[in-house]
This record gives sequence, C-alpha cells and structure tokens, in this order.
Amino acid sequence: MKKIIAGSLGVLLLGSCVQVKPIGDLTMISTRNIDRSMDYTLVKNYQGLSKKQKRKSKSKDIEEAVNYTVKSTPGGEYLTNVKLYIVNNPMRFKKEFRQTYVVEGDVWGFKGDLSMKGFKVGDKVFWNSISGQSKGVIIELKNDKQAAVQIEGQEKIELVNYDKLTKLNN
Repeated sequence: MKKIIAGSLGVLLLGSCVQVKPIGDLTMISTRNIDRSMDYTLVKNYQGLSKKQKRKSKSKDIEEAVNYTVKSTPGGEYLTNVKLYIVNNPMRFKKEFRQTYVVEGDVWGFKGDLSMKGFKVGDKVFWNSISGQSKGVIIELKNDKQAAVQIEGQEKIELVNYDKLTKLNN
C-alpha cells in the first residue's frame, strides 16, 4: 500500500513540473513599425520576469509575449538583446501540455511626455489607503500596473495601483 501511494505521488510530482526552456536570442524584435528617423532611447534596461512569473505566463504566441513586455513599460516601442522562452505547463488530469511564451530584453522607446492609463509624471492624485485617504504626486510610472507616488508633506514614496488612483485638478 505504501509503495502504491509513494509511486502515485512521484508520478504526480514529476507530471506537474513546469518547464521553462530558452528557444532563442535575438538582437531586436518588435511587433510595430520602427521609424528610423525617430530618436529612440533606452527606456528600461532588461525588462524581464522572475522564474515564478515566467511559469504563470499566458502569452499564446511570440507576438503576444512581445506586446506584453513592451507595453508593460511606459513609452516602450521595441526590444533589443532579446531572450525567448517557451513554457510547458502540464494540464492537470490530461496528457498534454499548454505552451506559452515569454520574451525579455532591453526596452527602447520614447522618454518624452509619457502616460500610462491616463496618468503621467507630475499628476496630483489621491487614493484610499489603510490609514484613510492619501494625497500625493506621481514621480514615476513604474510599469503597467503601478505608479510611484510621493505622499504630500512627506518624503515617503508609495507604489499604488493605477486603478486605485484618482486624478486631482491642478
């Protein structure tokens, strides 16, 4: 009986392993047209995912993975020094794998007057926090989910999700 249980557990553990495999290195990749007359700058050095985040990838093809990586950086247009990965996630109780893709690299684009979800650096905002309502000024657009906000009257900087922020009239 113990051998059957141990064997079943071993098969379950081995069958549920997520595999992240590198499939290529590229000099540059983009899903948008690049205008050679534009002056692109390095927006974010090495935009990548942790191993845990790679395992949770939902990009069904390389184009979707590129768009996810570029659009998660404000002002991003294309990637250089690119690494491509394929993630094999076993489907529970089925004998098949779900394949997803992950792309990471340096994000190039425009650093000018950037905005993300309607917010830009310098906007005065407020949000509800644990201690009540807080006010502050956006000092950096971190990614596609959060902005760094300096709390009014303090030197404290807090990361706040865009969906919790409300813009104040200047």
